[in-house]
Amino acid sequence: MPLDDPFKGRIEPGSHFATALTSAECGMSIETGHAYLVFASRREPSAPLLWFDTCNGSRAFDAEGSGGVVGFVDTPADKVLLRLQGLRIAHAVANPGADPDGPRLPRPGDPDAEIIGLLELPSVLNLDEPGADSPPPRLPTRPVAARAESATDAPVVARIAAPQDVRTAEYTYERKAAIVREQRAGWYRILLPGHRSGWVRREDAGAFHPVADLLVNRLAYLNEHWDGWVWSDPGAGLPVRSTAKKREGRQEYAVNVLGVQDLAGTLWLHVEVLSASPCGDGSPTVTNRGWVPAYTPEGKLVAWFFSRGC
Repeated sequence: MPLDDPFKGRIEPGSHFATALTSAECGMSIETGHAYLVFASRREPSAPLLWFDTCNGSRAFDAEGSGGVVGFVDTPADKVLLRLQGLRIAHAVANPGADPDGPRLPRPGDPDAEIIGLLELPSVLNLDEPGADSPPPRLPTRPVAARAESATDAPVVARIAAPQDVRTAEYTYERKAAIVREQRAGWYRILLPGHRSGWVRREDAGAFHPVADLLVNRLAYLNEHWDGWVWSDPGAGLPVRSTAKKREGRQEYAVNVLGVQDLAGTLWLHVEVLSASPCGDGSPTVTNRGWVPAYTPEGKLVAWFFSRGC
């Protein structure tokens, strides 16, 4: 029978928990003296009996030992964020003196991210600046129309005719591109001066460089928006607090971004947190290795890179 009424909140007196008898039915083996992270559902609204099993992410949680929450490989994607919330609560139970908010969770779906990538505008940008690489293919020199919506009949909010008409960042050495906040089929929403934005057509632009491509294998760092937690897998297991984040006064934390993964609509970065910048003296060591969500719940990007190297 499907379980369509997930339970969250105060457990009323007289409520009971139940699980299947066999592991073939995802039943859990419960032992006294252990703590468990449980995702329970009712088969009928307001029923006193709440069902749980291993297939929806419920697991043993050892608050005293070092095992933590294990597994989760069979958790459906649509249960990932629910599981993350459960881990947040479990972390607070295991560490009463820790931050009561626990590790921050990424927003489900596409956050209104401050930046999702960089878009080349060959007819406007990099016309005079020398670059280390060969110049990108250029469209005929002409202003680019930025519209209020992603439609050709939408009002024009700006005509981009010079670099100062658009907000930019470098995607490689001395090569600038427009900051993109949103993408739809055939359109990009780019940032304009004065906290404005507008939509430009793909046909009026050049190459698009998504954040995932910009960060991997670059001279990257985590910024002040990083919460300091590193996960053993994207959103799975118990995160650990990086020792690098505990050092006061730092706004940049050197990392190697090894790869990325999209999980339930959230972007995760596979990182090695370094003891120091590779640009300094000596050889930095890896202090933590794992995964961090690329965005905060407010849409702030937690990582960036040095386009000009050391």
